[in-house]
Amino acid sequence: MFLKLSIINILKWIFAIILAGLITLGGAAMIMHGKKSLNYSEIEGFNFYLMSVVIPAIGFCGFVILTSVFVPFKKRNAAILVLVISTVFILLGAQHHYADDGHLANKYIIRYASFLIAITAGYLYSYMRYRKNKWSS
Repeated sequence: MFLKLSIINILKWIFAIILAGLITLGGAAMIMHGKKSLNYSEIEGFNFYLMSVVIPAIGFCGFVILTSVFVPFKKRNAAILVLVISTVFILLGAQHHYADDGHLANKYIIRYASFLIAITAGYLYSYMRYRKNKWSS
């Protein structure tokens, strides 16, 4: 009985993380790209920052928050796991831009820093919301 309960809980965790990622990051990607490929060289000013910084940052923040909402228990561990997964993807994106250009341009530094700030904000919001209920147990 205990083994089945543990497997079911692990499956709930996995499903919750995948669902949160699909809703938030998938939604952000759909908004950013729409029906066509996004060409950043044609976008300037505020629209560039909206499409390449603000929307993905909201997606990353929402990813952490929704994961904490969807997992049934130990919300802190789920939030930390998503924080680590997101940080890895952010660092891989930064490394990709660095490898392509030979340096990391300011627009990419701003983009990736905003993503890191967003996942931190999502974690802090989740902590404030769940610290007394299912945060660590």
